[in-house]
Amino acid sequence: MTDTRDWVTAVAAYGVGPPKAVLFEHPLDDAGWPKLVELARDQRLLGLLRAAAADEVLALSSAQRDHLERTYGEVAAETARAERATAHLAGHLASCDIQCRVLKGPALAHLDYPYPDLRPFVHVNLLVESGMFSQTLELLGTLGYRRAHPEPAPGFDARFRKGTMLVADSGVPVEVHRTIADGLYAMVVDHHELFPVSSSFEIDGSSFCALGPEERLLHACFEARVGDTRPLLVRLRDVVQLVLTHDLDIGRIEQLCVAWTAQSLVAEAVRRAWNLLEVTDIVPLSAWASTHPTSRKERRRLRAYHTARSRTLVSLPTLGTIRPRRAVPAYLKAVAFPDRAYLDGHYSGHVDRLWHVTKAMVLPRTATLPARDKLSLHALDGELSELSWAKAAPNPV
Repeated sequence: MTDTRDWVTAVAAYGVGPPKAVLFEHPLDDAGWPKLVELARDQRLLGLLRAAAADEVLALSSAQRDHLERTYGEVAAETARAERATAHLAGHLASCDIQCRVLKGPALAHLDYPYPDLRPFVHVNLLVESGMFSQTLELLGTLGYRRAHPEPAPGFDARFRKGTMLVADSGVPVEVHRTIADGLYAMVVDHHELFPVSSSFEIDGSSFCALGPEERLLHACFEARVGDTRPLLVRLRDVVQLVLTHDLDIGRIEQLCVAWTAQSLVAEAVRRAWNLLEVTDIVPLSAWASTHPTSRKERRRLRAYHTARSRTLVSLPTLGTIRPRRAVPAYLKAVAFPDRAYLDGHYSGHVDRLWHVTKAMVLPRTATLPARDKLSLHALDGELSELSWAKAAPNPV
């Protein structure tokens, strides 16, 4: 029987070159089909799976086709709710003279995929200027949005993190960003560079702004490499989609990569996307990524994201990037001895929290396969793959 991992990676690559043979040579039986649909939904790939079925690349039974349409209808409804919330909140911020950029799902679906149905999403993601971050949270608070999690200390998120997740009775999660990555990159990425260039798209006749194509690509690479607690295949497809859809300004990408010390991060994201999805098109960016080495310093920085053991990323590389340096004691105090509300439900007390911070500060000498590198969906019989970064594309010699 065909492994579900072969199917799901073939679905993630659908539309990029000829369809993978597994899609039409090995029809899934009634036992394997529900697993594929559930995994495709979890990995935000249901739009691509439905496209393969609509193009008759997949040979589905009538029962399987009905199941796919029902499940897609549920996902489409979630996406529609998230899109309406995106339009409402972005429009409200604009009316209050707060400049914002729509990130991730809505922007990618409308700007980078052939048609939006291919790229479902369930969250609202908005980037605001760093200086307006706190004001934006206060404004959204008047609309009924509240923090999903307390911050370690007042003002911590506005100073040290990429953003804050908000929730409301509507059930649609909203993430307000002040930059595009957490941890050390929250301090390294110059958020002022994210606003000069923009791309516009429409939702229900209203125009909204996203990042420029080069900035969207870099954000997609950050999301694919260090953005999720576990990697999503759709993140790798986003990288491929952006690279192959646009005539990107390689000079601009190089400029930002150097300024943000993100050359290896971007190279790894592109390399893994090309290798794992078996993309045959060779373009300048993928050729560069295939041979770009990762230095010891950069490897240590990237490994910090896998070894930090708390929701607030704590690592020696992160501490080294905090500016001004006099802010380091405040950072350490907040993460080691956070407010009581932050501890509730996660730690037994300050001693337990301090122990976790201490462990997170010590990077292992040998590389191990981190739990977050595993693609799993609860417990689907152990059939799903461990699509680790290391296995997907080793560093070039």
